[in-house]
Amino acid sequence: MTNRDTSEEAKRRRAEEAANILRRLIDNPDDQTAQKDRDEFLGRGQAERRIYERIKRGLLAAKQGYRDRNRRYVFVMLGVVLASLFLAMEPLRQTHLADHRTQSAMQTVALMSGDIVMLDASSALNDNTDSDKRAVTLLAGTGFFDVQSDRRRFIVAAGKARIEALGTRFEVSHVGEDVIVSVEEGLVEVSYENTVRQLAAGYQFRSSARGSVARAIATEDVASWREDRLVLDGLTFGEAAELIGRRLAGPVIVVGGSLARDEVAGIVDLSQPENALRTLAASAGAGLIQASGYMAIIYAK
Repeated sequence: MTNRDTSEEAKRRRAEEAANILRRLIDNPDDQTAQKDRDEFLGRGQAERRIYERIKRGLLAAKQGYRDRNRRYVFVMLGVVLASLFLAMEPLRQTHLADHRTQSAMQTVALMSGDIVMLDASSALNDNTDSDKRAVTLLAGTGFFDVQSDRRRFIVAAGKARIEALGTRFEVSHVGEDVIVSVEEGLVEVSYENTVRQLAAGYQFRSSARGSVARAIATEDVASWREDRLVLDGLTFGEAAELIGRRLAGPVIVVGGSLARDEVAGIVDLSQPENALRTLAASAGAGLIQASGYMAIIYAK
């Protein structure tokens, strides 16, 4: 694990601990154990005091966005924050030993097979190639694969999906619990549970627990993040926030299931991800609280 990996995990741990203390104090302001934990936490140093105050301000400001402004909503919001922080830390725990891993920037990787993959920000990949097969596992995030012609098929494992190709250029992406495969050139075969689908250039296949679907897309929109563009068509608000958040230091938390499920469209500029997040929030009339370096909270007004 690099020094930066350690720093990012330390930030998330501080944020998770601060949110947990705040939850306990909002639930019971007279909880002496929680008060003691708060004082001990704040006494550790400036970083702890800063994140505690930022989360506290963010949660209280977001509370004002609800029509029914009672304590239950603050409690619900804190639960969402804690769950989101925990989920944001899971990729760190699961992928810190990956063969290749990115943080907030893209990286081009030469695989053992000689093929090339460009990893988007916040992505992780294991290279399992040997003399008999060309194979990789996309553990998190997104990869764009440039596969050369070879007698051996090139296999990408991503969640429950398995993607096979010979000579082709295609993208594989984890978005929430789903896996999305988009083809720029050539032909790939996607296997997901009992579904097998061949995809030609200009087609996208999305597999999820709710089922699978294929659709036509513009080839120039495949892996548009390589050009710092995020094409929102086919995404929900929560998914768009997740993809923008990959270029930020901390997780993006969307409070409100209906807001997260809203469909979005258009294109945002990823070269300035904080501005992109503000643009996304404004497009839905949502509020945005940013604790730089720790997290961002988007909430329905």
